[in-house]
Amino acid sequence: GSAFISNGYFKAEEIPHPFENISADFLFSQSKVILNAIKGNFAGGTLTGNGNVQLNGFGDIPADLTFELTDASLRIPDGLSTRGSGRFSLSGGWFPYLLRGEYNVESGTYTKSLGDDENQGEVKRSSFLPTQVLKTHFTPLELDLTANFQKGLQVKNNILETEVKGQLTVKGTPSAPSLLGEINATPGGRLFFKDTEFSINNANLKFNNPTENNPLIYSLATARVREWDIQMLTTGTAQKLKIDLSSNPPLSTEKIQGLLIFKMTEDTLQAKTPEQQLTSQNTQGIQIGQAAGAVSGVLTGNLKKETGFDVRLSQSVDDTRNQVLNRLVVQKQWTPSLSTNVSRSISDRVTTNVEIEYKLNKHFSVLGGFE
Repeated sequence: GSAFISNGYFKAEEIPHPFENISADFLFSQSKVILNAIKGNFAGGTLTGNGNVQLNGFGDIPADLTFELTDASLRIPDGLSTRGSGRFSLSGGWFPYLLRGEYNVESGTYTKSLGDDENQGEVKRSSFLPTQVLKTHFTPLELDLTANFQKGLQVKNNILETEVKGQLTVKGTPSAPSLLGEINATPGGRLFFKDTEFSINNANLKFNNPTENNPLIYSLATARVREWDIQMLTTGTAQKLKIDLSSNPPLSTEKIQGLLIFKMTEDTLQAKTPEQQLTSQNTQGIQIGQAAGAVSGVLTGNLKKETGFDVRLSQSVDDTRNQVLNRLVVQKQWTPSLSTNVSRSISDRVTTNVEIEYKLNKHFSVLGGFE
């Protein structure tokens, strides 16, 4: 016989967009269903298709369907919005069916900030796992989709503001896809590092591992800070990045980092207002404190891990003598309720401060201290 659908609606749990206004024409022949034509709306675009489904029995329902999507506005995956068109096919003998196709992006924007995804880089389940293990989590679809964005995709997040071009293949399930392919940033985009804006000369990401989203990264960016031209070379993977800094005129890596953070080096530190004027002795103290801080930042991380003591170098201002004092600070969380903080100045005038905090509950604490 035959069947017709009008004004239909379908929503898959793992896909944010529903299929709406579905009109379909079916023919039935013994155990075969022929889809003469289907038309509807998906993600604001027009969806058309045809094909057939064979009904052999439970667990054995082969499908062979083809679809064409025109002028859709997709929000897949999270943080990515694109407008484009493509051709797709749905095939397989039982769940999960394979959705394969090619999607050509006319325009788009990626706004998700790096670090928001708690599972970023997580290893995906291998397709070579035993069948029973793979069946423990049901999903109706497996993806094999290729997205072409040669016309450009805008990236605007906490790290980048640039246009990228390339091709990515999305494999796996809609809830946990893996990526394969290559992305290139258009020269002239902006990269933000330690509150300094860099201009991108070259940037490339290669997704070549089907088991995890951990791309190989290469980027070269430059910035002008005061009278220095800073060059930043980034290589490695997303989980293990290596950043090399160089400058012209030449500066050490530590001085370049200070320049990026404070917009000045130790040799050019100076007050911005009359109240902040410092003597040469104070300036020298700041230089020593910053140099020591760079070293202590590397060493004290392991010290805290091994002993529980958080040791760092800090600075305070002695208002009575208008001096900047470098201080050695030692902190310890003895119990969830009890913590201590001891600091000692490093100068010709030695002072020691001790603070003790005892938390009575999450709302109240008892504080004590002496100098």
